Parts: sequence; C-alpha cells; structure tokens
Amino acid sequence: MLNKIIGVAVLVAGSVYANTNGPNVIVVYADDISAREIPIYGSTVWSPPPGGDTSDPAYFAATPVMDMMATNGVWFRSAWASVICGPSRAMMMTGRYASAHKWWYNDDKGRKENGAVWDLYESSPLIIGKVAQQAGYRTMWCGKTQMNNYNSEDYGFDEGAFTQGGVADGSPNPYTDFELKNVSGELTNIDTGLPVASFAQRSWYWQPSVSLWRHPDAPTETIWWPFEAADQAAYGLSTYGPDVEMDLIMGFMERSASSNTPFFVYHTSHLGHDGYNWLGQPEDVKWPGTPIVTWDGTNYSRTAPNITGDIGVYDLHGTVTDMGIHEHVNYLDYQLWQYIEKMKELGIEDNTILIFCADNGTHSYGKGSGDRQKGTHVPLIIYAPGVGMVRQGPQDELVSMADFLPTLAEVSGAEIPADYEIHGKSFWTYLTETNSTQKEWIYSYKNGDQLIRGHLVMKDGNDKWWDISSTPSDLISFPEITDWNTVSLAHRDERDALLAILPEFDNYALEHDPPHPPSAGSAQTVGTVTHDVDMKSTVVLRTASTMKFDDDIPRYAYMQFDVSGYTPGSGDVRLWLKNASCVGTVGIFECSNGWDQATVDWVTKPGDPATSPSVGTIEMSAVGEWYSISVSNIVTSDGTYSFGMTLNDTNSAADPGHINSMESGSDAPYIGLESVSNANYDMEYWLYENGLYAHEAGEDADNDGMVNSNEYVAGSNPRNSTSLLTVDGVPMSGSNYGVSFESVSSRLYDVEYTDSLGSGWNILSNGIPGNGGTVEIPDAYNDSNRFYRVRVSLP
Repeated sequence: MLNKIIGVAVLVAGSVYANTNGPNVIVVYADDISAREIPIYGSTVWSPPPGGDTSDPAYFAATPVMDMMATNGVWFRSAWASVICGPSRAMMMTGRYASAHKWWYNDDKGRKENGAVWDLYESSPLIIGKVAQQAGYRTMWCGKTQMNNYNSEDYGFDEGAFTQGGVADGSPNPYTDFELKNVSGELTNIDTGLPVASFAQRSWYWQPSVSLWRHPDAPTETIWWPFEAADQAAYGLSTYGPDVEMDLIMGFMERSASSNTPFFVYHTSHLGHDGYNWLGQPEDVKWPGTPIVTWDGTNYSRTAPNITGDIGVYDLHGTVTDMGIHEHVNYLDYQLWQYIEKMKELGIEDNTILIFCADNGTHSYGKGSGDRQKGTHVPLIIYAPGVGMVRQGPQDELVSMADFLPTLAEVSGAEIPADYEIHGKSFWTYLTETNSTQKEWIYSYKNGDQLIRGHLVMKDGNDKWWDISSTPSDLISFPEITDWNTVSLAHRDERDALLAILPEFDNYALEHDPPHPPSAGSAQTVGTVTHDVDMKSTVVLRTASTMKFDDDIPRYAYMQFDVSGYTPGSGDVRLWLKNASCVGTVGIFECSNGWDQATVDWVTKPGDPATSPSVGTIEMSAVGEWYSISVSNIVTSDGTYSFGMTLNDTNSAADPGHINSMESGSDAPYIGLESVSNANYDMEYWLYENGLYAHEAGEDADNDGMVNSNEYVAGSNPRNSTSLLTVDGVPMSGSNYGVSFESVSSRLYDVEYTDSLGSGWNILSNGIPGNGGTVEIPDAYNDSNRFYRVRVSLP
C-alpha cells in the first residue's frame, strides 16, 4: 500500500511572495454540470429545466466563448470527478482520492476521535492553495467552498469571497432576508414567513449572502459584503451573486498584476447548482434564471436586472432569463468572456492559464449516481495562449480532478516532497510535449463503491462493466459487457489491469476514518449492525455515516443487529454506541425486527418511544467516546434484535444528536460482551502517533524490510526507511573485535554470536540498556571469523 503521510512541513509566508516567472492560473470550477450540457461535447441529449433528459434545442446552451477556448486551446473528452461535490472538491484540492483524504460522500466523511470531520488541510497539508503559495503566487478563493471551516489560512488562500450561504462572523446577515432556516422546528422562508419544502440555505444567486475574508479594504478580517457605502446603496434584489464574485475576482487580479505577482484564482462557482428561487418562478424548475446576456458575434452585452417587490411577490420586468441549467451554462460562458477581456486589459492573456471544469454530473441526471459515468463525466477546457501548449482541440487522454494539484505544482514550480502521497498526475507535460502521454486509467468513488475506466472498458459503482471503445451519441448508452468472450482480448487485458489497480484504494471498510487513539479496553463483539436508518416524517436518511435523532422534531434512529456465536450466560451483553455529537439523554427502546433500511419509512417504522418498551437511557456528553447500555435481558440467544433511539436535550430541533452509523466502518454500533483489556494498547497508540492503523502492524510503511510492529519494538521510525536497527563490526583495543549499534532509550539489547551459521547462537552480552547513542560490545575472541546479531526487546 502507499505510504500515508499525515503531516508535512510546508513553509509559506502568507504576505511575502517569491520571484517567479510562472503563469497565472484561473480555475473556474462549476457546480453540477455534466459534459453533455456543453455543446462541444456533441451530445444528442441534455437536461431540460425540470431535470431529466431532452433533445429540445430550446434548452441547449449556446457557448461561443467555450467553443473558442476549446478550438484554440484544448478540451478533454474524458475527464472524471467524483459523483458529488464535496469529494470532488477534495480530489481537486488535495490531488488525492478518498482512500487518503476520507471524504467518501457529502454525508460520509472520515471523522477524528472527537467526532469532528477530518478537514482537508489536516489529511492533506500540501493542499492546492499551499502549493501555489509555496511557488510565490497570490491566491484567492471565491464562491462555494463545501468546507467546514472555510475562513482559514490553512487552505492556503490570501483572500476569500464566499457565496456559501454561511455566516461571516456568527451573526445574521444584515443585508438580506433571502434565507431558509428552521423556525420552531419547521423550515421557513424568512422573506415570506411561510414554511417551505427544501433545505436550509442562504441565497447565493439573487440578493445574495456574501462573506469576505481578508479583503484588503475591509475593516475586519471577516465581514459581510457590502461593507462600503457605495456598494450598500447599490445592493438589493437585482444584485446577482455570480456578478459579485466576478467583481471581487477582477479586483484581486488587478491588485496582483499591479504588484507584478503571479496569481492563482480558485473560482468555485454556484452556477449549475439548483437553488431555492426567492423570486417566485416555478417551483418544479431547479435552476433559477440569470441576468440576460447577448452575444453579437464578437462580444457579450448584459441587460441590467430590474427586480422589484417584496415578501415573495416580485416583478422581474423582463430582465431575468427563464429557468434552466442551459441558462447557467450560458452565463458561465459570459463570465469566461469577462475573464479573457480582463486578461487582455491587464496585458496578461499570454501568461495566464484559464481552465473551465465542473465537479460532478447534472442534478436529476448524474449527480450522486454511480451508474456508468453519469456522475463522474464532466467538462474540461483549457485555454492558455502564449504558455507553450503544443496540443490543440479535442484530446482523448484521460484526466481526473486529482490531476489538478500536481499540474499546478508543475506549472508554478512548486515542489512536492518525494514521500508525500499524491494520486493524480500532472497533465502539463502532456500538453507541452508532443511525445508524452497522460494516463491509462481514471478512478472515482461513491462511499465504498469504486469506479474505474480505461480506453476500452469501464467498471461503474454498481460493479457493472461497459464497453467504452466507442462513444454513443448521448455520451452514456454504452453496451454492457455480460459475456467477456464477446469482446476482444485487449478488452479483457484492460479489465485485468484495472482490477489490479483497485485494491490500492479499497480501504473504505478498514480505514474509513483517520487513525484514532486505541481504546485501553474493548468489547468482544457478538452482534453486528446489519441495517440502520434515521427518519422524521418528511425525511429518511439511509446511508449517512452518522444517524440523527431528537425528540423535539420528532426524529428517531433505528438499528438492527445480527447476533451469532453468543453463549448465554458468558457475560453482560451491552449495546455499544459511539457518540458523534450528542449532548443529552439518549433514550433506547425496543423495536420490531425484520425491517429493511432500503424500504422502511415513517409509516412503517419499527418502533416509537411512546409505545415501544424502553431499554433505558444513556447520558452522552463526550464527543468521540463509546457509550453502552446493558441489553442482557433482551439478547438471550443468537438471532435478530432491533433498537431505536431518541434524544432529550436542551438544544433546538435544528440541532439533533448524532451517533456513528454502520457506514462509519469500525465506529459502527455493535452488541458486545463487557469490556476486556487491550494487550496491544501501547503498540497501537504508537501506530496512531505515526499516522498508522492498528491493522497495519504487520505491514511495512516505509518499505525498509522491517514491518511496523518490529519497528515499534526496535524504537525506529516506521515512516523513514533509513531509520532501522543495524549492526556494524568494529575493531576494539588490541586484537579484539566487537560489534557496534545505535541504541534507543527504553529498549534492552542482547548481543549474540556464532562461529557457524549452521549452529546455534550464544550470548555475548545481554540485558544491555539502550542509552540513545552508540553502544559498543567487545569480544576477546580473535581466532577466526565470527558472526554476530543483536536482539532488541521492550523492558
């Protein structure tokens, strides 16, 4: 397996920039847009305003600027992301797959021992912004983040402008009431005061919430925009979030150009993502309208929006487009034109790389789907006049979002340490050298499902294989391979090669989370969870990594266990739960058995705390700790057992408790006998301190020939192949000879010898305490050759 480097020292001076001749880099990372929505990909099918499939040209985007960029630059026919936004952004920002960064799905992310999500800058300290800063670039992040803590220099950005819908300083946004939030347990449109069926959010399109971080003109590090009088006077219903993003980015580009400093813009646009439409357009259409833009064959012009009204009743005055993803694509084309015009104005067009791509497939078509490449196939266009690209037009090479970080490193001149794990491969060499190729496969994931493709065959997340040797007109109707004798030997060989790659990244079950400190004691498992789900009257969550529950909503969680191998009377049988974020009294109740998490719902739920027998309560407070309750009077033999949970706390209904679910892997609920001691605690804690898992004790992390458990005994570094126990023969006083070795404090050493390797070993000196330095042991024997060895042990 690949080494897992948990930490790396990266020296970055946030406000001091080194001299560099590297080109500027702009990445426009659109949201939820499949390759089929972009005209250059030539699909005969695309998405209509309600979602789904259509071939109606009225709903097909017109993208003259993307067409020009693709013709004069390059575009890749086969670029892959993950199937959903969070993991795709993790792939882009880290250059790694989920096997390393642990973002398996939006609601399935690796968690630390305290229950908090493992942030990307923790799993992958050499993150994309840090790479650019290391090379002396100014950096700006603008748009949607999908991060937990996006106001942080840990991501490597000097400035940030976020239409995340999140708060700037923990206070309400004073400039807009376009917000959906829970009021008395009910999701409410703050603009109208009426309940809605959607999800909690602030507007990122019209009258948007915009949070700034470290803007050079702002009075505080973090602040709501607009903060200046002129911008406040202009702000209102007609203010469009993507326009605000562009204005802020253009200002950043101007400041960077004026200081003659190369820059990296990471523009994670919301365009392409559905959103609640406060302007009152049809509720069944997913993509709110945009300002109207018009192409005259050379330039774009934009009609200034004029929106009036209040409290849910608005007049658009014919200045906003109809709804639909094609209008979002059109507006992205307009923004790419704005970028190019600004590059020309600043005189940097010939020294700037402009990249357009997207994070996953379109909503209601590919987003979240593991079917074929519906969720993974995204557009990728690169326009870079004047920077030495030798490729032009369509490219058949395979590219992944994980390739962006190493590409930025190569372009900028940043160095990635040789022992730092990177899964992507820079595509810059391919673009600038005629004799190079990119890669033979691309990989993706959805939770624990693996997707991979080459040039001939593809395995999707449903473990189906597809013949992709030719591309269908709709980009997706590939023939399924059910009989491998019907395809060529080359197809079968590529399948075998792809299957050989998958185990390297297949650690969802064993390494779902980062390494956790071991428990000094553990319970003998007799029952594993086979189904779990949480639900309220309108929502059922079936595959999340945590389960939510709260009696205020009400919302309950359910678990079904298969108990086998239990000997009645062998000990106290307990239900064990790992706390993700509960503070309060967790009520446990018995439930009926035989339900299936794929079909159970609020009507058929297996139990209710008001009517089901109570098991008892658990007081939870410490996040990341295991809690248990005796179920010995219920679990009396092998069989199926079900339990439900609710929470009585002082928090609002919008803040339910969370415990780890079966999807969390090793932290899943289980039924076990009373706690027993962990004889391997010291070694497992040492493995944890070195970023390794307990099950890796028998592996060799640094490939030095010594497995990790032996490195623990030797006191050497399992991450450093030069750190290991070695023995040297040295001359001593007179004619004596002896052995020398580097010792470690808190270890004991025995020096043994033999005159023939075929005979037994004898003790020369034993019980030698390590002193943290060199130990020399003389041997008075000098008649002939003699063999020595050193044994090390724990005191």
